Amino acid sequence: MMLFSLKDLISNKVFFYLLSRYATFFLQFVVSLLLSARLGPYYLGVWGVYLVIHNFYYRLNLGIPYSSQVMLLQNVKDKQRCSLIYFNALVVTGCLILMAAVSVVFLGGLSIAYFEKYNISWQLYVLAAIACVEYVNYLLISVFRVYNQIYEIAFQQSITVICQLVVLFFARGEHLVNLLLFTLLASALSSLFLLLWRNRVSIKGCYIDKFLIKEILNKGWALFLYNTCFYFIMMSLRTIISSDYSPEEFGNFSFAYTLSNAVMLLVEAVIFLVSPKMISMYASADFEKVKTNIKMVRFNYITLIHLLMYFALVVFPYVEKIFTQYTTISSALIFVSLILMTESFNMAFAQCLIARNKERNAALSSFSAFLVNLVGCIILVKVFQVEYQYVMIASILSMMVFFFMLFAFLRKEIGLSLKNDVLSWKLLIPYLVFLITSIVGINISQYMIVIFLAFNFKEIKKIGETMYLILRKPNIVNV
Repeated sequence: MMLFSLKDLISNKVFFYLLSRYATFFLQFVVSLLLSARLGPYYLGVWGVYLVIHNFYYRLNLGIPYSSQVMLLQNVKDKQRCSLIYFNALVVTGCLILMAAVSVVFLGGLSIAYFEKYNISWQLYVLAAIACVEYVNYLLISVFRVYNQIYEIAFQQSITVICQLVVLFFARGEHLVNLLLFTLLASALSSLFLLLWRNRVSIKGCYIDKFLIKEILNKGWALFLYNTCFYFIMMSLRTIISSDYSPEEFGNFSFAYTLSNAVMLLVEAVIFLVSPKMISMYASADFEKVKTNIKMVRFNYITLIHLLMYFALVVFPYVEKIFTQYTTISSALIFVSLILMTESFNMAFAQCLIARNKERNAALSSFSAFLVNLVGCIILVKVFQVEYQYVMIASILSMMVFFFMLFAFLRKEIGLSLKNDVLSWKLLIPYLVFLITSIVGINISQYMIVIFLAFNFKEIKKIGETMYLILRKPNIVNV
């Protein structure tokens, strides 16, 4: 007898979402290969610049989607309050759209060498229009996640790649770049129409509340700083490696980072589903209950991440045999894996601080980690002149700083104990062995899975039971 019937799988929103994320990732990979062939190096570079500008606009959302989601989760049982939060978040988003429109008109009237280099003129206005639509989309996505509308979110996250795949066959070169640009706009608009149609939150009877807007902005600014600094930890690493090392070495790093993140995709998709539930749990006034939930989430997440990474490290060396032009991919994969594994130790800490309205502490931790990474990278490159793989030690160190700062804030907030609530020697011993041997140049990566299983075999069985429970009872992730 099958554990799940086909009908069960199709109607299971958790399975559907996870499947859609991997399908989208695969399509994105196919699209990137086709783009490189149909655009050529020059126009692929132009398209890359458009994406940089697009990403820049997206990052300037002032944290409004993040703060709105947290506030909705904190008031989820009060429908009238939630409607008021949503309405005022829309008002703030409208102001953000106005600011974006004014800025693009101002920039469009200037003679900027960077824009002239890539012949960017009317394209800037299209990119701004895309950003304005997406500001509303991401606010709606935050609302939809609170109300467990997973199918609509899956559509929004997949539609762009699907549309790009379709238009790839209708043009080449400059015409294809322009077509792809309008595809981004069409995808954003189609998502907007669907999200507005499926939106369950009414704004009838709502009004502008100055104090609520102030709270959205204050909380949003801290969450914007937290997310942006965390994003720039890896961005600064990529920038320094790309500028101070050869294109071939940066290519090895980029390939290693892409492969490692593919391993992380499943876990990150699950975390996206359960994070609102986590924030709701961490807002409890019962400190012991909060600490129990943190311990449970961290146990499942960290164990699963380390298991997947150690298992992938067995397979990764064969990548170098297949892609022979990537001569240092194995060592790059080791250090990228260490970054992601070190990052996993921070799980649940920032979410707990945010749930308890201590987002400024999370932002301070993220900013400090970013500074440590930036300074560490510069010292390793300019002073010690290490090989590019060892520059990643700075990012590993920054994740450790991030961990200890978050822990210090939580110890003060809820009395978290390092020994009883945070660290597991069964996870820590294999990790430290892997970290130390990698830094001193001893490659035992392919044997780490054996060491890890020797310490954590029983724990892995519990992970399987948890994953089965989530698939069997998808409503468990509901807020």
